[in-house]
Formats: sequence, C-alpha cells, structure tokens
Amino acid sequence: MSLQLLDDGLKSLETISVEANDTAGMPNMAVFPGRTYYFRVRAVAKPAKVPDTQPTSQTYKLTVELGDFELSEEREPNDSVASAQPVVMAGAADFAGYLGWLHDQDYYRIPAPEIASALDVDMDALEGVSASLQVLDGSGAKIAGGRGRRGERLALHNVTVPVAAVDAGAGSAFFYVVIRSEAGQNRTQRYVLHMTLGMIRQDSEIEPNDNPAKATAVRDGMTTGFLQVGDVDYFRYLGEGQREVTFEVTCPAHVKGKLEVVRQSDGQVLAAAEAKMAKQKVVVKVPSLGEPLLVRLSQGKGDGNSNDPYWLKISSSAMPDQKIGATNSPSALNPD
Repeated sequence: MSLQLLDDGLKSLETISVEANDTAGMPNMAVFPGRTYYFRVRAVAKPAKVPDTQPTSQTYKLTVELGDFELSEEREPNDSVASAQPVVMAGAADFAGYLGWLHDQDYYRIPAPEIASALDVDMDALEGVSASLQVLDGSGAKIAGGRGRRGERLALHNVTVPVAAVDAGAGSAFFYVVIRSEAGQNRTQRYVLHMTLGMIRQDSEIEPNDNPAKATAVRDGMTTGFLQVGDVDYFRYLGEGQREVTFEVTCPAHVKGKLEVVRQSDGQVLAAAEAKMAKQKVVVKVPSLGEPLLVRLSQGKGDGNSNDPYWLKISSSAMPDQKIGATNSPSALNPD
C-alpha cells in the first residue's frame, strides 16, 4: 500500500510505501492550527493469490497521534533545499529527528560563516539503519559526503564550507547538511545530529579532497584523515629538490587501505601498495625531483571507517645520484 499526508488543498506533503505484512509511518509531520489535513491509503499492487482457506479480505489499522515538538527537533517535511530545517548555530548545534521510512532524508539549513571555516558533523548510531551524510553548498551542490554501516555512528570531519558573500545572491548565505536513510528505518528511536563550526585544521585532510584538483597540501610530517565507505582522499606533496620520499599509511579497523603515488605532471603512477587486511601499514618509497606528487588513498570495496582515523606519515632524505630517476619497489608491512 501507499500512505499519503495531504494538506487542505489536497497537495501531497509526504508519500511512503507500506510493504505487505509490514508497518510504516510518518513521525514528526508538522501540522498547523486551523488547517485540515487528509490521509490517503491505497493499494498500489495487486495482492498475491491466497489459498481458499484464507480470508479474501484484509484490514489495516491507521493510528494518528498529535503532540508537541521538542526545541531542537526536525519538522517534516524537510526533504529538500526548499523545505530545509533552519538551524541557529553559534559554534555548535544539535538536532534530533527520525529516519522513519526507507530513503527518508532530512535537510538542515545553516547560515554561511563570515570567515573561512570547517564543519564537523556526526550522527549517533541508529539501530537498524544505514545512513549517509552530505554537506551541500548554497546551490545544493555536494561539497562532501559519506556513508556508514547499519547501526553505526557516522561522521564527516574538517569540511570547508562556503563563506557568505554579499553580492553572490541569497543562496550563498547558507549551506546544508543532509542525513538520509540508505537502508532500513526506525520510527521509535531518534537520531541526534551534532554540528560544530570552527577553524580549518591544518594537521588533517581538508574536505573535500576527493579529486586531484582539490588535494590537501602536505609536506614532511604526520597527517591524519578518515575514509568513509566509498571515500577517496588526495594529497599533494610539495617536496623540494632531489629527495627520496617515504609515504607510510597506518589503516584503522574496517579499512584495507590502498596507497598510490602519482606524478602530477603526467599522471604516471610511480608506486603503489595495498593492505591485505584492516589495521595494516602500507609503505612506498619514490624519488622526488622537486615536482609535486599526488598521493591517493582508497580502500577495499565496502570498507570504511568514519570514526577512527588513518595516519599518513611522510619523510624524505637526500637521494644518492645513482637513484635519481629510479623507483623503489613498494612494500606492504604488518604493524609492529
């Protein structure tokens, strides 16, 4: 069946499907005093033939409950940029809501900062639901995103958000955070969304960095980052002179990391190494002739961990003359 909530002009506010022998519902639908609302229930598929010993008619039960919203709680429908939930944010904000049906998605509209800033956003684990998080700019274009496993906490870290521009139109005054149910639903347990806006951290990957043009600049030293399910991270190494550079990545749980070092000028892969198991360390050594190198970090299919970081360690040393132009064979090392 399908269930629709209609306003007094019979315009659909929300429509969800109800599978056979299942229950479904719409939590947190906003209704206003003095307005009339309608529910429409209809069969959307011909029922399967049942044995003569079973009843040929079935009944459904529709329950409606009217209550008050909590202070920081989503108000449905909020499934688009146009209907996004406004957020008042003074450095940090928390919101709660439901992923009450499959592919339910909630939009939150946040004022753009006046100076360059980064957003950290995380969603507490929600039983039975695999969720995704996205950060969008004022036009609705994706800045960064990630997906978690069923019943797993999900987070995005150090995401640069657009700065408010006076002459760039009304859309530039906001950016958006979107949470979506990719698999499963939960009408009884609320998720809690934590959002923090602060300074951009330079000792970590700076999202978005999922393609070479947006690679995070790095030098010798330690950098950290996160690989959500399906995520890829790029770094640009700005070495100087003829050096032998060692790239070492320590992977967290649920991540079998793949490390590639690419020459920026022509895209040639200079070295690559892939972990055979999670929590493994991978190392490659390449010569640098003073030109930028691209570091690409990816992971096995279905891998991802938005809660525990990987560590990227870069070190370099003077390169003997006979090694100039040569590439060392990569190696994959188990942790100590």
